[in-house]
Amino acid sequence: MPVLCWHSPSTTCLSPSARRGGAFYEPRYDGYRALARCDGDGGVQLSSRHGTRLNEMFPAVVFAVWEHLPERTIVDGEIVRWGAAGAGGP
Repeated sequence: MPVLCWHSPSTTCLSPSARRGGAFYEPRYDGYRALARCDGDGGVQLSSRHGTRLNEMFPAVVFAVWEHLPERTIVDGEIVRWGAAGAGGP
């Protein structure tokens, strides 16, 4: 059985296919950039792009990843808290 390897998160870069004279942007919600990795043995590792363990900070995310994603899956994304006021709000 193949072993899951650590993957670095993606970083942004300028695309040569970007429109000339236009602007591309992505909304910034000031969340936590994270990698969620489902191990082959049923465990979940949640870590920052620098490798800091985030499991204890986001147990609900760890449980959701464990419950909904298949084993041997890696997801790169941002963890954002949504409240009544929107991103980051109460």
